[in-house]
Amino acid sequence: MTEYSSLPILDDLTDLERELIDAAHAGEVPTGSGLSVDDLAEDDDPAHEIRAQLVREMLLGQHGTFDPKGVRVRSVRVSGPLDLDNVSARAGLSLISCVVNGEISAWHANLPWLRLAHCRVGNVHADGARLESGMWLDDLRIAGAGSAGAVRLPKARIGNRLDLSRTEITNSTGAALFAPGLHVDGDLWLDETRFDAATRWAAVQLFQARIDGVVSLRKARIFNAAGTAFQLTN
Repeated sequence: MTEYSSLPILDDLTDLERELIDAAHAGEVPTGSGLSVDDLAEDDDPAHEIRAQLVREMLLGQHGTFDPKGVRVRSVRVSGPLDLDNVSARAGLSLISCVVNGEISAWHANLPWLRLAHCRVGNVHADGARLESGMWLDDLRIAGAGSAGAVRLPKARIGNRLDLSRTEITNSTGAALFAPGLHVDGDLWLDETRFDAATRWAAVQLFQARIDGVVSLRKARIFNAAGTAFQLTN
């Protein structure tokens, strides 16, 4: 994990980073690079990249107060792991059609919402996080690794809904979704989601989870090379 607290606030901002800040102040979605996710994954042009540290700083309010529409990042590479651990923010975060070079960590974060859509990312770990208005991890490719799980949400509290629809989550050395004690105030959507794991436990682990709405698994596919597929118990 990057020790962001020990780093000075960024002031050598690139044009793309300034565009992101200006758009967040205005309540707009920045243009970004204009590249597709596949092209971004192959591209190495620094002009198409923003630093993960900047995203954390923005959510901490270190670049001013943003429009209630939140910090919205589109069509860029995010360099380095994105560390949102213990961040308490008034603005939500959306990453759309982005490539994150590393994992997203949001342990005990408190955000209005988090949306990752049409992105490529590594592990997504949000133990004990609080998402007031919902969490959307839809249409992603999550290439996770490790026994801790590719997507971790143990004891997270999510208002409205948790949506992982059309997402592909792979982990060759552990669970795809590890979320014991998860509490979702609304629905859990896993429609057309593919979970591919290798663990002696379940690929999708939701034991002691509380879902106040419905759990939808329409056309979901769950594979586990070493154990059971799905665990949901009280």
